[in-house]
Amino acid sequence: HWPFRDDDLWNEVATVQCPVLVVNGDRTFVRREVCLKMARAFANGHFAAIENSGHLVPLEQPVRLAALISEFVQQHEKMIQRSQDKNSLGEKTND
Repeated sequence: HWPFRDDDLWNEVATVQCPVLVVNGDRTFVRREVCLKMARAFANGHFAAIENSGHLVPLEQPVRLAALISEFVQQHEKMIQRSQDKNSLGEKTND
């Protein structure tokens, strides 16, 4: 649990089916192990660390984060499109 939260959402994470990118600044107070655990908890989770960044990655490394998100979206765009195409045809998918 986080010191400022009482809820535990770890079990909910596994229900998310879309690709998820968990980003961890290498200088943040959130331990890398926690972020890796979170990425593994998602059905389609992925992990990336950003060097020379603390907890505020979008402010501290905006260019690197933008590039990382762009790469992630491009990698998963084809999978998402295939899934949407199959769903529009009424097929069940495991994507």
